[in-house]
Amino acid sequence: MDDSSPTSTLMDPPPAKRSRRSPTPADQPETAITPALPLRGLADLPVELLYDILISSASPSLPLLSRRLHAVCASAPPSIRARYLISSFLQLAEEAHAPSLNPPAAPSRPPAKYPLAHFLHYPLCTLPVLLALERLWPTNTPEPEPETQTQSTGSPSPSSPAPVPPPLPALRPTVDLDSAMWNLPKRLFRALPACAELPERARVDGAGGGDRAQDQGQGQGQRNEAAGEAAYPLLSHLLHSYPFNADSHSGYPLAMSVRASHLPLVRLLLQHRANPGLKDGVAVKIAIAKRDLGLVRLLVERSDTGKGGREGRKGRKRRRLQDRVEVNPGMLQLAVKLDARDIVQYLMEKGCVPDMKTLKMVR
Repeated sequence: MDDSSPTSTLMDPPPAKRSRRSPTPADQPETAITPALPLRGLADLPVELLYDILISSASPSLPLLSRRLHAVCASAPPSIRARYLISSFLQLAEEAHAPSLNPPAAPSRPPAKYPLAHFLHYPLCTLPVLLALERLWPTNTPEPEPETQTQSTGSPSPSSPAPVPPPLPALRPTVDLDSAMWNLPKRLFRALPACAELPERARVDGAGGGDRAQDQGQGQGQRNEAAGEAAYPLLSHLLHSYPFNADSHSGYPLAMSVRASHLPLVRLLLQHRANPGLKDGVAVKIAIAKRDLGLVRLLVERSDTGKGGREGRKGRKRRRLQDRVEVNPGMLQLAVKLDARDIVQYLMEKGCVPDMKTLKMVR
């Protein structure tokens, strides 16, 4: 053995024998194909598979497993969100029709036969998601196909198709079976921003700006403001396309819109016959507490937007319309207490007579 070779050891065979030895698999060169990296968890799956898992599971807890899943679900397009809502509704419908020995509990969500009420229950149902739902969900209930003819023995033929599943409920039912179905969700009015005029962004892209603000993971206050900006386009579409009740929850929508000084939404609700006199005129009292005479006048007086209003601009006499709500001494007493003298004068011009308690406050 050559001592000059630094790599030679006592265990190495002689060169002659080494050349006659057949190659082993260990001596073969490594191939160019490398094994794929193992998937360590659910978050390592592609985005498309994560969307399918989210839709199939319809679990609201899935985005909470990791930051990766939360980011993927938060950046989902409106079509994926619409499919998620449809999947959650179908699972709720199956649970509602499943046989059970226990008596049914009080439902905490809208009934399974009202898909639109179920969709609006979720905060992710913005205007783009609702438009995607209208494209994916049938607008009319399909008629069931006639039953296949059976043989004389009573058994179905082997070539007969599978039984037809029951039709899905229509998104736009033609008959109002329950008035609670057409109540506007309260969540749309809890974080309304102050708005004198409708911003140009809300006119152009609807609720898209609100979705982008939520997807970027901003603070809670900014998310609430974005949700409030996204409420007007959604409510405008709902009130113009469906027979929703503008006086839902005893006038809650109008009262919260007045509280936020969202004038476009106040005009929209009044246009769809919202009553400011509910709960002893709470909407008018909120406007008085804000010392806003223009808002009080908007709630009390009925504007003439018909043919007579257009003729009034040409110099003809405008029609005198009945007020939406009759002012009462309680409103006048609140205005006197707040020292809103312009509102006090306006209410007295409307024929409101102060009571003895109000006169004592003036003295």
